[in-house]
Amino acid sequence: MFDEKELNNIFATIIVIAIVFAFDDKRQVFQLGFWALNFLKILLFSMIVVFSYELAQKFTARLYKARTFHEINYNIRLFKKSKSFPVTIFIAFLSTIFSNGRFYFASIKKTEVILDKKLIGKPYQFLREFDVAKIISSGPLFTIFLAALVSSIKLPGLDSLELMLIAYSIYNILPIPPLDGSKIFFNSLPLFILSFIFIILTSLLLFFIPSLPTIVISVIVSLIFFFMILKRLN
Repeated sequence: MFDEKELNNIFATIIVIAIVFAFDDKRQVFQLGFWALNFLKILLFSMIVVFSYELAQKFTARLYKARTFHEINYNIRLFKKSKSFPVTIFIAFLSTIFSNGRFYFASIKKTEVILDKKLIGKPYQFLREFDVAKIISSGPLFTIFLAALVSSIKLPGLDSLELMLIAYSIYNILPIPPLDGSKIFFNSLPLFILSFIFIILTSLLLFFIPSLPTIVISVIVSLIFFFMILKRLN
């Protein structure tokens, strides 16, 4: 399911996300022992967040005889030459340092969707744009559902996990090229609007309403906007 290069990219993302969220341990006086224990907890949460996102996309991709690849390097032009560089990791570290850990930049990766030649069959000679949008959107949609589930458990110490799931969902639905949100936006505008409204609305409501009513309200409002956009496009 994961090759060596992709696993390296995933673990790099996990470590960066953990540093971003653990940098400020919310204590007035720095204590190395407490910070280290908090970092290990956040590192575990980071693994849950990133792997749940990736697995949701991979299982959805298999339904369309495709596979996904977790990429952290971006092509940039320097002196008329194209170089591969992890720009988002650099941005994450800078934003964390300059904000003293108060700004959580959690948009590290982009998802590549590729037809799997081993699984391809006659009905799947190519991927439609809508199929690509569904595969990619499954990641942030699953993590926001997971955030609602964690919110309903009400166990002490899980607040950080809920926050990380919400932040990771929001950042990965933003339509900023070449991140995941932009690929949903350009491949299916109605699905992007449905996913975007659901994730943003769920994130806001989780601070005020228990998780189940939150999901119901978010789904209803998102579907209303979804069908309004569909009607306008038709």
